[in-house]
Amino acid sequence: MQIAVVSDRSIIFQQRAELLVKNGIFGLILVVVILALFLDIRLAFWVSMGIPISYMGAFLLLSMTDFSINMVSMFAFIIALGIVVDDAVVVGENIYHKRERGMKPLAASVVGAREVAIPVFVSVLTNIVAFLPMFFMPGFMGKIFAIVPLIVVCTFTLSFIESLFILPAHLTFKESRKIKNPVLLSIINFQKGFNRKFNNFVSNIYGPFLKKTISLRYVSLSAFTFVLIVMSGFAVSGRLPVVFFAPPPADYAYAKATLKVGSPEDKVIAVEKKLINAIEKVIAENGGDTLGTGVYSEINENEVSIRAYLHEAHIRPIDTPVVTNLWRKEVGTIPGLESLVFQADRGGPGSGAGITIELSHDDTEILERAAVSLANTLNEFPNVQDVDDGTSQGK
Repeated sequence: MQIAVVSDRSIIFQQRAELLVKNGIFGLILVVVILALFLDIRLAFWVSMGIPISYMGAFLLLSMTDFSINMVSMFAFIIALGIVVDDAVVVGENIYHKRERGMKPLAASVVGAREVAIPVFVSVLTNIVAFLPMFFMPGFMGKIFAIVPLIVVCTFTLSFIESLFILPAHLTFKESRKIKNPVLLSIINFQKGFNRKFNNFVSNIYGPFLKKTISLRYVSLSAFTFVLIVMSGFAVSGRLPVVFFAPPPADYAYAKATLKVGSPEDKVIAVEKKLINAIEKVIAENGGDTLGTGVYSEINENEVSIRAYLHEAHIRPIDTPVVTNLWRKEVGTIPGLESLVFQADRGGPGSGAGITIELSHDDTEILERAAVSLANTLNEFPNVQDVDDGTSQGK
């Protein structure tokens, strides 16, 4: 007897945690690099500190509640990550602008923060209000997602406090004396050189171009309208594919076969073996151990369910929909089945059947015949597959 782990849900949790950490690191690097290039390296450092400070504060407040770090809470932190440092950027840039105009460091911090306090407050409040309705979601789903607005409100509030009361104090630094560290000196010289070239570009190229564009406003508007019409034409004509929700591929391929009620046990087992042998052959011919991790089967009276668990997307050589299509071709047609459905998505927006048709009638017998007739008609189309008539025969 062998025991194998085929559906380790902790892997998904670990992937979500790694995504949060990776996005946080990239966010810090992006803020530091952009602000260091266009403003000042010390300002970039202190502004970027708003991210870990806000998150550490949110973690501290979260520990005082009954909530925990889970898939939903990490999703909330990922959402907040893209917005949390915006207020600090606005405050820091305004303080830098005041210093560039000749104000002393302390006065620049006070005046700069005071000028943008109300706009920043309104901006943060707008972001918070957008998530507040989730507090009032009823039922079980409301209890699950209540942590999302809680984390967002805590993170944004702490970020606002840090940007107006802590960041300005850090930006009161005076111009340092002569720098002797060669590495730091080279970084500062590079930043100054880049800033000088960028200002020259704005003054000599972008500025005149912008003035010309404004003076020829009707030509500019016509050009914009032309581009908009062309791109809209691409979308409407179908040349530019439009997908509202891309179905997320699962880490398993799924097949469900439904036999007639009362089918002999040996026939049900034969269908199970055929499905298992087919998917094992597909896995063996397309990567073997680098593709599949195990096959799980379940028989429930006249229904056979098979799940072929696969490695993570970055490991497996082919994606789940490809595995499912190869599995479908390998199985072919099994006589005597009421339905045979293959799936490759994990649920959620964009998943499920491509087309769903609902029929309604007072007489259940007529409704059932109509559903079977419609399913048979759809099966005649060459590109239609996995048709399920939605009927389930009782004992």
